[in-house]
Amino acid sequence: MFSDSLQALWKTFTPASADWAQQTAGEYYVENNVWNKGDAKDYRQSMGIRKLTDGAISAGWTWEWPTSWSIVAFPDVIFGKNPWAPASTCPKLPARLSDIDSLHVDLDLLHEGEGHRNTSFQMWLTNDSAALPQHITHEIMIWIRNDDLPLAPFHAQMEVSGSKYIVSRMQNHGDPNLKPRLSWTYLSFARTEPFAKGRLDIKAFYDTLANRGLVDRNLYLANISLGNEVRDGVGMVVLKSYRISLKNRTRFHTDTNSSI
Repeated sequence: MFSDSLQALWKTFTPASADWAQQTAGEYYVENNVWNKGDAKDYRQSMGIRKLTDGAISAGWTWEWPTSWSIVAFPDVIFGKNPWAPASTCPKLPARLSDIDSLHVDLDLLHEGEGHRNTSFQMWLTNDSAALPQHITHEIMIWIRNDDLPLAPFHAQMEVSGSKYIVSRMQNHGDPNLKPRLSWTYLSFARTEPFAKGRLDIKAFYDTLANRGLVDRNLYLANISLGNEVRDGVGMVVLKSYRISLKNRTRFHTDTNSSI
C-alpha cells in the first residue's frame, strides 16, 4: 500500500497504537486522537515521534478506518497548551495574539493513502491564559491539503502570504461528544494548492483575521497542532522534519494573564 521509502521512514519510530496514546519529544508530543470513533471497532491507528537536531522533530501516524460519513479521528502532533491537557509543552504558549512577534512553521511532510481526509493545522483561541476548554472562543484551522472532505460554509476568499485560501466560518460550533456542551466560532483556511514542504507564516493568518475584525488581538493562542482529520480510508503521514519558531514580545507591566 505504501512506498518503500515511506515505510522506511516509519520504521524509525517506535509506534504506539492504543487510543489516546501519547509520545513526547522535546516541546512536542503526538497523540493517537480518536475523538469521534463512536462504537467503531474495525479500525487501526498508530503514531510515533523522535527528536532531531536544533529543536526539530520527526513524527508520523498511520490509519485504517472503515467507510464513514463523519470525521472520526485527528492523529496529530501538538505544541503548546491543548485545552484538555493539564499543562503546556513550552513556556511560550499560551500567548496573547498581540504579544506574538513572529510565528512560523518549517516542515517537510510526506503523505500517501486513499479515502477522505485533510491535512491541517488546528489551533484554539481562548479568552485567558489558563486555556481551559470553557475558555475557548475560536477554533482556527489551516488546511494544507484536502482529500475529498467537504468544506464548512463559505465565508470569503483570502490571500495570505501570497497564497490563495477559501475561508469558511461557523458560529456556535462545537463537539457533540462534550458534556456539558461547549461552543465556539470555527474559522478555516483551505489552501487551493497543496503545501507539504517549506515555511508557513502562522502569524500572517491571525493578522489577516484580526485586520478583518474576525478575531480580537487580546485573545490567546493556546496551541498549534498538525494532523489529519480522517473520515475513512487508509493513510500514512511522516513529517521528515518539523519545527515551530515562536518569538513573543516582552510585556513590561504586571499582567497575571500574560505570557512571556
